[in-house]
Amino acid sequence: MMTIKIAMIEDDAELLASMTEYFSNTGEFDIVQRALSVEEFLQQQRSGKVPDVILLDLMLPKMSGIDGIPFIRELYPDVHILVHSVLDDSNSIFAALKRGASGYIAKGTSLENISSALRNAYHGMSIMSQEIAVKVLDYFKGGEDISEKLSKKELEVAEALKSGLSYKMIAFDSGVTIDAIRFHVRNIYRKLAINSKGELINLMMRSTNKRS
Repeated sequence: MMTIKIAMIEDDAELLASMTEYFSNTGEFDIVQRALSVEEFLQQQRSGKVPDVILLDLMLPKMSGIDGIPFIRELYPDVHILVHSVLDDSNSIFAALKRGASGYIAKGTSLENISSALRNAYHGMSIMSQEIAVKVLDYFKGGEDISEKLSKKELEVAEALKSGLSYKMIAFDSGVTIDAIRFHVRNIYRKLAINSKGELINLMMRSTNKRS
C-alpha cells in the first residue's frame, strides 16, 4: 500500500493528538512532522523524510498560517499544503490559495473526509468543499480579474483551453511538450482553486463580463 508522508501544523494540542492517533492507525499515512506553530515547524530537526502533504491551520500563535505558507514553500517547494481552518471568509481563503495552498477544508470536517482530502491533495487535486468553492467564485465575481492571478504563459494556455484546443494542439502551437502544458494547467487550477476545464471557462467568462 502507498504511504503518504504528512506533516501537521496545529496549535490545538488536543486536536493534533486526535489526528495523530487517527492517521497513524490507518496504515496509509506516515506522520513525519508535527508542530504547534509555523515557527516550531521551521525550527524542528528534520527527519530526512520530506512531507508529501502538510495540513495547516491558519489561526496560529505569532505567525499566521497564511503568512507562513511562503516560508513552508521555501523549505519544501513541491509539497501540497492543505489548509484546515475555522476561517472561511473569501479573503482568507483566497489569500491562502494565492500564496500556494493546494486546497482548503473547514475545521469540523470528519477525520475520514480529511483523510480523503489528504489523499486527493497528494494526487495533485485542488481540494475544496462546495461551500468554500462558492466563496471563491464570489471573490472572483466581486474582486480582481483572472488576468491578475496568472502568469502571461498561464493566461495563454487558459485562453487556448477556452477556445477548445487540446493539450496536444496547445503544445504544438507553443513549441513545448504536452507535459509542459499539463504543468501549466495544474498551476492554473491550483491558483484558481478549480478542478476542471468547465470551471475555468466559467471563471474566465465572469472575469470577461466584469471588465466589459
